[in-house]
Amino acid sequence: MILLTIRKVNNMYVVDNLRESNPLFEEYQMLLEKHDGMDVTILMTKPCFHCGDSALIAVSDSDLERYKNGALIQEAFPEMSIVDREMLISGTHEACWNKIYGGDE
Repeated sequence: MILLTIRKVNNMYVVDNLRESNPLFEEYQMLLEKHDGMDVTILMTKPCFHCGDSALIAVSDSDLERYKNGALIQEAFPEMSIVDREMLISGTHEACWNKIYGGDE
């Protein structure tokens, strides 16, 4: 049974639909509600190398298009937090990053 329909775009996974039985379903629903009526694509990050979990991040279609056309991630997604950009690049969650490398002190 397919729980998640995704397609790969420039080393990122684009979520086309998500079924209720998927553990990310609640996060997916919240992103859809938050961005209702906006032109967004929901991306699923790579699995975190520390905990193995993935995350979902909503990006505007225009920002995603800039990224697909070769813009650096900080230029393609200027409004996105550094934490979310790192999750798109490596899949590493902020909490896992802080456990491994230490947080801001």
